[in-house]
Amino acid sequence: MSRMTLEDKILQTDQYYSGDFTTQDENGKVTAVDMQRFDALMQHNSVGSVQLRGMTAAQANVVQR
Repeated sequence: MSRMTLEDKILQTDQYYSGDFTTQDENGKVTAVDMQRFDALMQHNSVGSVQLRGMTAAQANVVQR
């Protein structure tokens, strides 16, 4: 923690939901992941967490990488 900047600490409180960067069907299943939208949200920063609700394991792996 002592090596983290104030900005790093604040960014650790950020939380994103899969609906922020995906297209979902009427049941909440993710049908497409928009990595350009994801990258725009992240702005090359670290975040606290990303909720991967509705995503398949393969889709989640793409986001985690």
